[in-house]
Amino acid sequence: MKKLLLLFWLLPGYLLFLTSYEAITYWGLTSTYKNGASLVAHIDELKLKNMQAQSNGVIQIHFTTSDGLEKQHTFTLPIQLAAQLQNYNMIPIRYMESSSMPIVFMPTYDFHKDMVLMNVGITFISFLVTFFIGFKITKYSFKPTEAERLNQAVQDAWKTMQPES
Repeated sequence: MKKLLLLFWLLPGYLLFLTSYEAITYWGLTSTYKNGASLVAHIDELKLKNMQAQSNGVIQIHFTTSDGLEKQHTFTLPIQLAAQLQNYNMIPIRYMESSSMPIVFMPTYDFHKDMVLMNVGITFISFLVTFFIGFKITKYSFKPTEAERLNQAVQDAWKTMQPES
């Protein structure tokens, strides 16, 4: 049972992974916004799915880079971001291919940045809470019971009473 409890530690590990992923997303987003090339993307298709179980938007864009290369990308965005883009035919973007977030939509940048920061905060607080709970539960679970302590005391006493050979 105690070994099964060790599987609990997968949860804080996963939450730490999510926090790291969101932090990398934030750095990529701000890096692309600050250092990326300003371009105009044409919206080829924008679909919004607003259902209870799944609310998102799919947007397909194409643009020409400063090198003259034609790029086409499809994104699945949260409904809050996709809805802000539905009135556009062309959208200003920042593009930096080497970033972890190579494309940033200028009209939604502030909202997107705030949403990612909130995700970082939520996942990090969740990590801290589950880590603290896991630490306390593990400490309590692996603490010897009264019977185990008594048994150990009897064994120690028995060893001290044995004659040395």
